[in-house]
Amino acid sequence: MYMHTYGTQSSSATILLHPMGITAEKVYEIIGSRLSGSRYLLIPDMGNHGMEPSEFISAENEAENLAAYLKDNGITEISLLYGASMGAAVALQLLSRTDIPVRSMYLDGAPVAKLGPIMTRVFAPVLIWQRGIYEKNDRKKLAEFIERWGDELNDHMRENFIRFSDNSIRNIAKACVQGNMVTIPEELQKHTVMEWGSSEEYAKTSPKIVKHLYPLVHVEVRQGYNHCEYMIKNNTEYVAAIESGGQVH
Repeated sequence: MYMHTYGTQSSSATILLHPMGITAEKVYEIIGSRLSGSRYLLIPDMGNHGMEPSEFISAENEAENLAAYLKDNGITEISLLYGASMGAAVALQLLSRTDIPVRSMYLDGAPVAKLGPIMTRVFAPVLIWQRGIYEKNDRKKLAEFIERWGDELNDHMRENFIRFSDNSIRNIAKACVQGNMVTIPEELQKHTVMEWGSSEEYAKTSPKIVKHLYPLVHVEVRQGYNHCEYMIKNNTEYVAAIESGGQVH
């Protein structure tokens, strides 16, 4: 884990955890730089992303590394814990690996529920297939990704994907299918938002699981959107939602 920091160092931090294929610097550009107010931002590059050359081992391992960083650097409060997709899995795992209080949490496309056996078997091969398409830079086959993310972000993701080792891909896939059903204190639930796009696989199961396990969490399902797509296509509204606790529609 390679940590990027922004703003004046403080004992209270906002943590932003990236999804697969997007670096810390890109997350700062998309979200961090647009958050209002004075914040101390911690945005790590996780395994095989950006400035971190080592492989992605597990969401648990990344959470342990992050917890150690927070302890070593005198962080005593997390004002906002944000994670998208893979980053949301790491955010959830962090909750059981640190006693530092988290004041609010916003998770996008969180892999809370364990996916079914078919998805468990095919997810890693699909990601390896996606890496192959990026390696060939076949614009016809990349059309779906370009339509979802736009040319600039698609090119950014391509740069990351072609660096992924097979082992990192398998481990990322495992983090995203294994389920991440951890304990969320009731007080934090009151200040937590979890959102999904209605067209993504996680939306079939995770919102129901969240409403059962964490009844005080605010659940948002973005109709007509795919996985982590809303943050790109409605970025202004998305950042406003993060700052307002998901109440902006």
